[in-house]
Amino acid sequence: MYDRRGFSLIEVVVSISIVALMIGVGVPAFRQYGRLASFRQAADDIQLAILQAHNLSLAPEADKSAAENYYGVHLYPDGKYEVVRRCFDAGVSPLCASTTEVVVSRYQLDQSILVETTPAIGYLVGTGGKPVVPTIPDNEIHLRSTQITDDELATIVLIVNPITGQVVIEE
Repeated sequence: MYDRRGFSLIEVVVSISIVALMIGVGVPAFRQYGRLASFRQAADDIQLAILQAHNLSLAPEADKSAAENYYGVHLYPDGKYEVVRRCFDAGVSPLCASTTEVVVSRYQLDQSILVETTPAIGYLVGTGGKPVVPTIPDNEIHLRSTQITDDELATIVLIVNPITGQVVIEE
């Protein structure tokens, strides 16, 4: 009688082909998920920058001198965005002695993410965080990813409430 120990060549080939098929399907889906997560994180980062500017305009330590100032977010087409402090009357405030605009913080989006609308969002200091008018055209910021193939998932819209500063992310 023949004593069988181990697997036949056919069983090994079938097992390896099943594993290869699972890897072939799983790796692209996992990469797409990573790109989508990175894209959503970029939208969250812009949301945090807008909230940072709004909170800075409401902060008790914000300069509320005679100079009319504001904190805002400037978005640029190349993916850069900045939280800035602008002084409309330079020289009146000690924080605005030499320049009319000071960059509070500067950020850079991933190169695969495009900012389709580049608004400047601002909140006045000393007025309860009222937005500077005009703030955002249609209150929307459109982001587009060049790496995501599904058109429905490749665009994220951030809707900014100009009164409260609340940012809603719609996908």
